[in-house]
Amino acid sequence: MSLAKLDSAAAAKLLEPLKYILLDIDGVIWSGSTVIEGVPETLRYLKEEKKKHVRFLTNNAAWSREEICEKFASRGMPFVQPNEIYNSGYAAALKLQQLLGKTDKTSGERKVHGNVFVIGEEGLHKELRHVLADGFITYGLELNRIEEENYYDIQTVSTAWESRVLPPPQQRLVLCQGDRCEMFMAGTPTGNNCISLSDLNCVAVVAGLDLHFNVQKLAYASLILQGKPKALWANGVTEEKASFIACNEDPQIPVGPLKLLLPGAGGMVQSLVTVSGIPPHAVCGKPNTDLSKILFEAEKVVNPSEECLMVGDRLSTDICFGNNSNCKTLFVLSGAEGLEDVTKASQENNTSFLPQNIADSLACFLPTR
Repeated sequence: MSLAKLDSAAAAKLLEPLKYILLDIDGVIWSGSTVIEGVPETLRYLKEEKKKHVRFLTNNAAWSREEICEKFASRGMPFVQPNEIYNSGYAAALKLQQLLGKTDKTSGERKVHGNVFVIGEEGLHKELRHVLADGFITYGLELNRIEEENYYDIQTVSTAWESRVLPPPQQRLVLCQGDRCEMFMAGTPTGNNCISLSDLNCVAVVAGLDLHFNVQKLAYASLILQGKPKALWANGVTEEKASFIACNEDPQIPVGPLKLLLPGAGGMVQSLVTVSGIPPHAVCGKPNTDLSKILFEAEKVVNPSEECLMVGDRLSTDICFGNNSNCKTLFVLSGAEGLEDVTKASQENNTSFLPQNIADSLACFLPTR
């Protein structure tokens, strides 16, 4: 393929018919903490002068959309709004809503009526809580700190379905059986207020990057996915197993000036797949097309091949995602990979990694004044 970079005329021609500009963040908007030259001006130009719908797509599920907006604002781009961001945590919440949501007859809102076990950071919990109906919670942050007296004990964990061995929830959990209701919450003076997996009664497990990942989270999530043992089914009635949603399967994250490869969300997801024997029902990050399906449905995109351009700095995630989603693609040289990576993909005939267009940066769209 040709490795020629877009000139201003070719960039303008590419931009004109598009409705949506889909942007990766790290390597496209900024690199580390440094904003890439000309990008803030380009974003304003695309949004305000060209009237394009700009959407930011990132596999980062540790931060909520509001927290990502705060990052944009602190770096001179206060005009970015939460509804313009599709991180894999938000996409996981929308997927959960699609799979398990029920429409409320009064409000018309589609909400999930069930609790969710989460392997992930606070930002992921925040996104998931937006789609839960009143009275239901996310659980998992409670296991971040495992005190020595609560170390992983196989025999104790094996009783978790019927015995109250899990730490009390941070959010208010109400369990009602007939006319009797119990309320569980950390700090409430009703015994130790611990809960069982049956009390939690999760409808889904959602897994993303978790900086507090530990064997207790892995064990409880695995038990939930495997389902309640038949011996504990009420009156022998079959119980449905929980859905399994992965934010992304990134095996590694390049960190620091040396770009050292540290564990990504894929390490947590694959650990859970290994111990439970159950693959995810959906993977909501790039390059998987679950993300584009969610985005296209939410934005009512009809013809992505004509309406959408995916811009990224990684061939195996951003460009592969764009190609698999039938979008136009633009590979920018402002981030992690370069022309040598395009050459390698071409030599290996890895067509899903090959971009349709190449530019130095997103600023290629700024007209020459």
